[in-house]
Amino acid sequence: MIVCVGATHKRASVPMLESLMFKDEVEALRRFFSLESVKECVLLQTCNRVEIYSVLRKPDDEIKSLVGEWSRQVGVSRDILRQVTETHRGREA
Repeated sequence: MIVCVGATHKRASVPMLESLMFKDEVEALRRFFSLESVKECVLLQTCNRVEIYSVLRKPDDEIKSLVGEWSRQVGVSRDILRQVTETHRGREA
């Protein structure tokens, strides 16, 4: 199932969005693809949003690992990520 986990200017300040951005997108994708659950992955980063679109084998269980990896890569706690991100599944994504 496709999922989108992302932060936008609607829930996060611009400085927060900047702290959530991936400095090296190639490395970020390599690390996301190293997760067992990730079948496909695309990053979308603009001045107003940071989003991860992914096809996951078991979306409900594996969204946590996707967010955990995002947290590790950018150095922002999972708690903060949960506060500023939205998750969409299937057609909503």
